[in-house]
Amino acid sequence: MNSRYYIMNSSIKKSFFSFIILVLLIAIFEGTLTLGGFLYSNFHYGLNNPQIDKDAFRILFLGESTTQGHTLEMKNAYPAQVENILQLHYPNKKIKSYNKGINAIETTAILRNLNRNVANYRPHLVILMAGRNDNFIEDNRQSDLKIILSKSKIYRLIISIKDIPKVVISDIRKDDGDFRYVHQPYHYKPVNLVSEGISNFNNIIDIVHTYGSKIWLTGYFQPDARENVNPLLEQIASENNITYIDDYPKVDFKINSSLFMEDGWHPNKEGHRIIAEKIAETIINKKIVDNLKT
Repeated sequence: MNSRYYIMNSSIKKSFFSFIILVLLIAIFEGTLTLGGFLYSNFHYGLNNPQIDKDAFRILFLGESTTQGHTLEMKNAYPAQVENILQLHYPNKKIKSYNKGINAIETTAILRNLNRNVANYRPHLVILMAGRNDNFIEDNRQSDLKIILSKSKIYRLIISIKDIPKVVISDIRKDDGDFRYVHQPYHYKPVNLVSEGISNFNNIIDIVHTYGSKIWLTGYFQPDARENVNPLLEQIASENNITYIDDYPKVDFKINSSLFMEDGWHPNKEGHRIIAEKIAETIINKKIVDNLKT
């Protein structure tokens, strides 16, 4: 009896210590991911205030990989192209764009870094294209456990890995100055914004306004996001009485594949040009540069 009790007690202790070690390892991994994200964010944004041209009309672009330019040279991403178009239209004024798009970022992270970005760049106008990555909670019927898990970096990492499209990467080439992955085309799953994402947008808009800056939302150029994300972005803009831009020409991946990279999602240089022209056209039509007082 004592022998069985000893064996059982020993087994319970081993299980308990194994559980404690597992919890500690998970906590360490979670902390490492959190710290890594924080360090990357600070590295990307810079720890010191940037040198801004106080005489220029300053536009701050926020968003994820589409705004960042995803493998494009910075000069070919739509924020830089907007600057070039406006500078040609306003040869006697200074135009400056600041591209703070970050690959895979969602609205929670954009909101977290917002005060620093707006304080650093003091933009006259903020252009925000986001929402496509807010896919960790798909609707309000999710369980409380799922909502809690969605905050975990480990959980998000697992979901991201699970959802990686199965593609064959065959080569990396340089084409017209753009580095691209060459593989079989794929399409991202359609996703929907949720209440938390909508709340983030409302908070972002309110914070930008407290700095005396304008903020506009721009929809996505990609067909999937036009159907699943853009309507909500338009609704958010309407409810906040701010400008919304998304009247791009309609495209189809099969017909207009020349406007997208090989991944079938991200616009290439020509696709970014179409986005840039529509944004610049709206800025010109609303005459906000003409009314600038430096």
